[in-house]
Amino acid sequence: MDRDDKLTIAGPDLDVCEMIQRYLQSRGFREVEVARVDADTYWAGRVPDMRAEQQTLRIHGITIDLASREASIDGGVLDMKPRVWELLAFLAANAGIALHRDVILDRVWGVDADVFGRTVDTHIRWVRMALGDKADYLRTVKGVGYMMEKEDCDGEN
Repeated sequence: MDRDDKLTIAGPDLDVCEMIQRYLQSRGFREVEVARVDADTYWAGRVPDMRAEQQTLRIHGITIDLASREASIDGGVLDMKPRVWELLAFLAANAGIALHRDVILDRVWGVDADVFGRTVDTHIRWVRMALGDKADYLRTVKGVGYMMEKEDCDGEN
């Protein structure tokens, strides 16, 4: 992600979004938009719905099968622990959104989980190891967390 790219932060708490906006702008990001959305809209569709018609996510040549809970690249099934697969599915379902570590913890581990932010970092490392050459699409957003790059409409990226 280039510091000249436009970045949008959306969330139910405008104060938190503006705080993140100011932080990113102080770090050299030029265009950081903030959008206020109600909590129901914000969380709707954030985690892949196993009952949804779309049972497969495809991004950057990575295929994530929500029914079988498998991920593959070019037909080769990736060897992933369940939580690592859930993290990959969550990031892919939210491609193009800079996700804060706390949001990742809440949505992948659950609000009652007794884990910390560095747990996310460790699992991100395991996702990157599993993805191999495709790991370049998983970006660290300094001071925020992580983001899977959004795939271009024309299929390139």
